[in-house]
Amino acid sequence: MAVDMPFVNEMIIKTLYGVLTSQDDIAVAISPKGIEPLCGVYRSQRVIMEAKRILKQNNHRVTTLLYNSNTKYVRFKSENDFLNLNTPSDYQKAIRLVSM
Repeated sequence: MAVDMPFVNEMIIKTLYGVLTSQDDIAVAISPKGIEPLCGVYRSQRVIMEAKRILKQNNHRVTTLLYNSNTKYVRFKSENDFLNLNTPSDYQKAIRLVSM
C-alpha cells in the first residue's frame, strides 16, 4: 500500500481482499482517474516470480505485472479516497477534505 494515499480506508482494503478467489494473484483498485496499482492486494508465489522476470527485462512498470498476472480490477466511485499526496497543492486539498 502506498504511504502517500492517506484516505484509503478499511472498507477499500476489505473489498480488495473480499474479491480474491483461489485463482487470483492480485486485486487492484480502479478510481475514476484510472488504475491505482499501489492500492492493491498482491499475493502468491506466482506474482513474485513474474515480478522478478519483468525486472530482469529492466521493466519497472507495475502495470506490466498486473497485465501478466491473474488480476481482478475493482472499481470504486470516489476519487478522493485515492488522493495521492505528492505536491503541496495535494496536501492542501487533503487538509480541505479532512476539515469537511
